[in-house]
Amino acid sequence: MASLPEKFRHEQRETYTKKYRDSLHDNTSREVLDKLLEPTTPISAVAHQRYEALEKAVKDVCDRSSGRYSKR
Repeated sequence: MASLPEKFRHEQRETYTKKYRDSLHDNTSREVLDKLLEPTTPISAVAHQRYEALEKAVKDVCDRSSGRYSKR
């Protein structure tokens, strides 16, 4: 039968190993999520599209308020 200190060390080693494996799993999951959440288009292209959409919306609002907006 193992003495108490040896048994304690064995349990500690098992606990440490489990925590280490869990942390590896968590890090791998985070890396995979980060890869999946990366934008597929460059940020500058997305920003440019948003700017164009905002510019168009502002122009539409200005046209409506000045009466140049044609009602269909």
